Amino acid sequence: MPANFTGNGSGEMIGAANSIEENLLLDCASAEPDPARLERIQNAVATGIDWKRLLDLAERHRLTPLVCRSLEDACPEALDNPGVQVLRSRKRRIAQRNLQLTGEMLALVKVLDNHGIPSVPLKGPVLAVTAFGNLFSRMFDDIDLLVRPENLDQACEILLAAGYEPEFQLTPRQRAAYIGVQHAFSFFRRRDGITVELHWRLCDRYLSFPLKDRDLWANVQFENLFGTRLRCLKLEHNLLFLCMHGAKHFWNRVDWISSLNALARSQPSNRVPLLIAEAERLRSTRLLRLGVTLAHQLSPCPGTQRFLEAMPRDTMADGMAAAVWRQMFAEEPSGWNKEVYRLRFYMEAREHVWDRVRLVWIATVRIPPPQSSEWNNPQVPGSLLFLYYFLRPIQVFRKVGLRGLRSVLRA
Repeated sequence: MPANFTGNGSGEMIGAANSIEENLLLDCASAEPDPARLERIQNAVATGIDWKRLLDLAERHRLTPLVCRSLEDACPEALDNPGVQVLRSRKRRIAQRNLQLTGEMLALVKVLDNHGIPSVPLKGPVLAVTAFGNLFSRMFDDIDLLVRPENLDQACEILLAAGYEPEFQLTPRQRAAYIGVQHAFSFFRRRDGITVELHWRLCDRYLSFPLKDRDLWANVQFENLFGTRLRCLKLEHNLLFLCMHGAKHFWNRVDWISSLNALARSQPSNRVPLLIAEAERLRSTRLLRLGVTLAHQLSPCPGTQRFLEAMPRDTMADGMAAAVWRQMFAEEPSGWNKEVYRLRFYMEAREHVWDRVRLVWIATVRIPPPQSSEWNNPQVPGSLLFLYYFLRPIQVFRKVGLRGLRSVLRA
């Protein structure tokens, strides 16, 4: 955490063990002008920092635009520094790429509309503008579009006609199984390197996020963005979706916390009870509490404070937030250790026992992604795909063992 924050109730200085570059990154992760924050940035630069380390951190946590902007505001005298020049160069490239991706997103939305297919852009350019007020304060690498399940096949054909190639070549049986448990197809266009994630639901089924398609589409709203009338998720659904997405990845990127903080800042006070009520309805109160806690700890503001004061105290969420900051700059686990940690973290973020049971069950028996080596050992012909529901638990047990299963179920 920023070095001046004491947020766990015990007076312990969260983030006190961070390096100067890590604390500088956290101070740069807010787009709000704050004299104390700018002073800390000035002092860090004056003390002397490892610029390569800062550049690597900004890239890993997708914060290059905000780091560059904060340094330009706080230390204009350092603009000739080689490290700042590298940041400014990268920021310009990101701005150009953001414009390219935004233009392609708008073109695809228009083509889909012309074919009678409603679509909802997720994250990406829409989040950059709604959270930060401009297109250039947030990095994004691809285009995420949500379509109705019944329009999925036609939308895929439209992407193919636009020069995109699917990530996987699936048999009809594999495709049906994949659609049943996953949430998106990935398409890539070679000529400009653009990736499109075509969603038919917000997340994989095993995450047990109980927002039904009917409720989601019935509450889609129109916003005028980029000179175009775009469909957007209802505010309550968008904020909960971001909290779910962050927890799915155990909040291991500061960018996600920074974006949530910026979005929460802009919410009028009369929307807070509506957001909390929707979280309760969707059994996602802890997901919301965890996300808002992290956002408030990154950069306290009245918007996040209103959420925390209106929600019941949750010691589990507070403990998880502390764990996020302890692990934020540590080396990530890999392989099955990462999957076990990620599954356990997300399960702890769900307060309802049914969601936990459903998560463990579907995660165990679900058909793996087509690129998974599990398709090869043992080999499962398409005609016998149903056998995978019996083979998958055996494979999982062989890889994680009793100790791994205990660590998952302990939650």
